[in-house]
Amino acid sequence: METGFAYFFDILTIVVIVSSIYMCGKQGFVKSIITLIGYSLAVIISVFAGNTLAPEIYNSAVKPEIISVVNEQLGSADVPYEITHALNNKYGKYGVKFEKNDVIDILGNNKDEAAQNIIDHVYEKAGFTITVEDADGIIGSIFEEKVTDSAREYLPAGITVNKISFDNEEAWNDAVSAITGGTVKLSEFIEKYFVRDFAVSIVRLLISIFSFTLLTILMNVALRFVTIIDKLPIINAINAFLGGVMGAIQGSIIMYIIILATKLIVTIGGDNMLVFNTETIGMTYIFKILYNLA
Repeated sequence: METGFAYFFDILTIVVIVSSIYMCGKQGFVKSIITLIGYSLAVIISVFAGNTLAPEIYNSAVKPEIISVVNEQLGSADVPYEITHALNNKYGKYGVKFEKNDVIDILGNNKDEAAQNIIDHVYEKAGFTITVEDADGIIGSIFEEKVTDSAREYLPAGITVNKISFDNEEAWNDAVSAITGGTVKLSEFIEKYFVRDFAVSIVRLLISIFSFTLLTILMNVALRFVTIIDKLPIINAINAFLGGVMGAIQGSIIMYIIILATKLIVTIGGDNMLVFNTETIGMTYIFKILYNLA
């Protein structure tokens, strides 16, 4: 079944390019090149608009809603308690007892300080010394994992949630704030490290597609008033041939827009939709070449 869908993408590519060649050959070179320039400018302007406006629109309109939704989903999530529970499960058998307030105090100002605080706490409670590597392992396997799990549990499946490294000072400080600051701070952390890039890319694509559509509509309206080009003394055969060449280029530009829309659907669908997924696209012959170039 997926092979059939792969054929659909290739057939669509052929139809778009061949029909563009035919239509542009029919209307001639002059109109075709004006149309091509219009499409090219529309692509450039729409991409520029997407890159420029997406961050601003996201920060002002989308980001607050995402934080609100994530915060609502988190409910009464208590990351310090989960970390405390995980630590006691792992080290309780050695006589090391962690309290919730201990976890908050251990975090410190950076990862190295936290590792040393863990070493001191274990020595104070159990009388033996663990290595810095062991302390780093605790931070990696428990602290980082619990924060990541909180994001993975409450975000849609389409958003990839990779484990965060706390080696970066900014990430560490943000994580400490997320762990100790309640669900609002945790929501802000999840938005920044797990959602933002994904959401901004979608906003960017939507702006680009909307801008391109609007500009092409305006171009087609304006082109109807350019009647003088039909009276230019250009030999019909050459005019039609060069128009066909322009049509091939124009068809490629149209396919670029179709591919942008396809990537948006694949992203929103979490790469799990029946037709719009990278596995099916990878089985195509022509479409995947353009898809990988876009």
